Amino acid sequence: GSHPINVIDASLTADGARLLAAGGGGASPLPAPVRARVERQANDGSFLVGIRPEHLALRPANGADTGAWQAEVYTRQILGTDILYELSSHGHLLRAVTPTAQLLDIGQPVTIDVDWNEAFVFDPGSGNALTD
Repeated sequence: GSHPINVIDASLTADGARLLAAGGGGASPLPAPVRARVERQANDGSFLVGIRPEHLALRPANGADTGAWQAEVYTRQILGTDILYELSSHGHLLRAVTPTAQLLDIGQPVTIDVDWNEAFVFDPGSGNALTD
């Protein structure tokens, strides 16, 4: 694709309700069907998530976001009607695309939300998709 897909090493939190990105830094709520797939098919609860940059939503972080998936804006590239952000999250770089109306500053803390309807979930050992 025009912007590379984000591939995220992840595992389930202890309660099984959230994705925990490798290296820590918060978690993202998992919908029940995705959680069930991972619990059923992933060895030891580890999995990979593939998500296109346009399917990550960003919002300015605030104190109420404790435990949420946090990152910091690392770079910003305005591409006409879109902005391509690179985000730094605990040693990982992620890409997100937003409309230009959502202008964030370099160094600004953000919370990342995942559009799970558009995410791909894989077994890290075999590379096979975890499907229903």
